[in-house]
Amino acid sequence: MAHAVDYTPAVPDRTWTEKRALDAEAMQNLGALLAAMEALEEAHKNQVLDWLRGAIGAKSAIFSIVADLGSKPAAVNAVRNVIALATAVGEINPEFLTRASTNLKSTVAIQPKESPAPSLWQLLRRANQPDTRRGMGFLLEIAGAVGRSLE
Repeated sequence: MAHAVDYTPAVPDRTWTEKRALDAEAMQNLGALLAAMEALEEAHKNQVLDWLRGAIGAKSAIFSIVADLGSKPAAVNAVRNVIALATAVGEINPEFLTRASTNLKSTVAIQPKESPAPSLWQLLRRANQPDTRRGMGFLLEIAGAVGRSLE
């Protein structure tokens, strides 16, 4: 007569499969881990971590100083002025500022270091040029805007 054969299926080693999945995930994130370690090493070399450790240790003193400064009217006005200035500068077309700075650089480079002062006649001729009149008109508009804000 036939005898029953004992058979127990092999159970997969979960630690091995988990280790393979972890290794695959680590390989995918290796570049990010290396970049993070380089940044951390650079922060350590430049003593940024020591500075942060000191700032964390002195947090109550820092917060009390900030609170004291923040309660003064001059500090409130300074913050409001910075916000207003940032808003005003943010509305300026960057292309305009780029062109203006490029033209200013080239004008300064062309201007001789020790040139004599232009005569009154030369100044009047320059003032009559279209670009100069356009620039003076722009500056006068700015002066008008400042004057209107003083009312």
